[in-house]
Amino acid sequence: MSDVEKSYSGQCYCGAAKVTVHGEPFAQGYCHCPSCRSFHGAPFMGWTAWMDDAVTIEGDLRGTDKNPALARSTCAICGGKVAGLLKEAGVTVIFPSVLEGSDFQFAPQMHKYYDHRTMDITDGLPKYVDGPEQLGGSGETLPETAVELKTA
Repeated sequence: MSDVEKSYSGQCYCGAAKVTVHGEPFAQGYCHCPSCRSFHGAPFMGWTAWMDDAVTIEGDLRGTDKNPALARSTCAICGGKVAGLLKEAGVTVIFPSVLEGSDFQFAPQMHKYYDHRTMDITDGLPKYVDGPEQLGGSGETLPETAVELKTA
């Protein structure tokens, strides 16, 4: 890690699981897929993606193997959502709320799985059917609102 590379630290709800990330995420955005909505109990969720070697997680985590490609992890004590591990890609997804309290600025670049949305979001960001090509998606985008879908 260079002297100028920034680090951000955070933790789960109770503080037992600690996260440190180095540098900046290579991608960040919102996900509307049913799995993320269910895991977070929310209509969509924010995410930041980092290469594994830029992330340190300490503490007792509990994982889920519902999706073999993305192992979602929570704090074993409070159940706070901490991370998602894309093992084959060497990528760790850190939920931006974990980094609250640091000076990390969440700057979403896209919406993934927007066709699964439960509400329209009008923010000018690209709305991908699945994801951009550089993240393994089709690159196909959707309009921001259902009204646009009906008139298109």
